[in-house]
Amino acid sequence: MTDLSGLLTAGFFAALVISALGGVVSGAVGFGFALVVVPPLLLVYEPATVVTISILLSIVTGWVVLPGATQHIRWKSVLWLIPWAILGIIAGAQLHSVLTPANVSLVASIAVILFALAVMRGWKPRGVDSPIADTIAGAVSGVMNSLTGMAGPPVALLFEARDYGVNAFRTSIVAYFMVIDIAAIGVLMVQGVIGRPQLQAAALLVPTAMIGSYVGRRVSQVIPVLLFRRIVLILLIITGIIGIGRALAGIVG
Repeated sequence: MTDLSGLLTAGFFAALVISALGGVVSGAVGFGFALVVVPPLLLVYEPATVVTISILLSIVTGWVVLPGATQHIRWKSVLWLIPWAILGIIAGAQLHSVLTPANVSLVASIAVILFALAVMRGWKPRGVDSPIADTIAGAVSGVMNSLTGMAGPPVALLFEARDYGVNAFRTSIVAYFMVIDIAAIGVLMVQGVIGRPQLQAAALLVPTAMIGSYVGRRVSQVIPVLLFRRIVLILLIITGIIGIGRALAGIVG
């Protein structure tokens, strides 16, 4: 469903709500926009449109987090991740011609659930301070970004394992997203995965995502970040389970 004339449907209005919720989460905890929006949006749009929406709106909502807080960014980690992420983006873009929409939805939903469970259980990968950890996290993040629109899980786990404080975590991951999301859009357009219809669909959701982000920043000042994050993780598991069910139904059917 990428024809702009067909967007004003119940599905489109559902997408407005989903993008607003993603903005709230992103504005409050600094990441999670894609994790929240991708599984439910895959019930509304095809993967290429969802990837475009997720990436472009992540860029837009990220600007709400960064102003006045760039001094907290861990530039060394961010810059080391980027080259490997770009290589992953190129590889992930190629998978769109191999995997069906149901396969992509299944991958995205499983990734969301695994990430949520890993964070809830406090799992920390070994060797998180070594350069190889940045290489693996960046490459996997890049593949996930261009394939599903979700670059966050590998890098979020890496930064979490390194015990970055709230401000360093939020600003560093947003700065990373800014660079690789722009790179992903370029690669996907050059390879013909996305085009004008997908960009138009994403543009229509920008206002609600921005409003959600500003609300999220206010929420973070009222509700403890750890409590809000736990609520988000539970939400991710629920949406991931629903996504797996729908994807399996599509594969079997």
